[in-house]
Amino acid sequence: RGAYKKLTDTDFPNDTVFQQALSSFMMENQTYHLLWSNLNWFNFLEKMYRFNHDKEKKIQILFTDRANWKYNNKNYNRDSLMANNIITTIKKDSLKKSLTIMNYRHAYLKGNSNCGYLISEEFPGKVANVLINTVGWDMCPLQSGKWDVAFEQMPEDAYAFDLKNSPFGKD
Repeated sequence: RGAYKKLTDTDFPNDTVFQQALSSFMMENQTYHLLWSNLNWFNFLEKMYRFNHDKEKKIQILFTDRANWKYNNKNYNRDSLMANNIITTIKKDSLKKSLTIMNYRHAYLKGNSNCGYLISEEFPGKVANVLINTVGWDMCPLQSGKWDVAFEQMPEDAYAFDLKNSPFGKD
């Protein structure tokens, strides 16, 4: 959290210098898969930097995962630690609210060891889960591509829908 705050508190002379600094931040503080080809995390952090830049009241990004990616303990339960960090942060917050973003694997509200499940147990009835359809499902398209067709057919002003009692309700 401190390293990211230092990065976001810096005024960079141009985009290239900022992107190099962000890349260095990620290599030093967050990279687990050195050959990770997806840019979603980089792009998210870049967009949040630009969104917050020059604003007096900024959206805080509070990382909840391991403090050290090189941590290698077989008894380590990553989801439990993430959930504990999120729960502690929400309880300390005066609003008692949070938008928590995590990848699909950790966000499941079922399966008693997932981060999402542990958070929903702590705050019963107050946790919702949103799946954002993303590119990159080419290797294993959901429902043989039916999700992609459904998203393509949605009107442009539609941004969410309920899956309950739908053909996708069990996905």
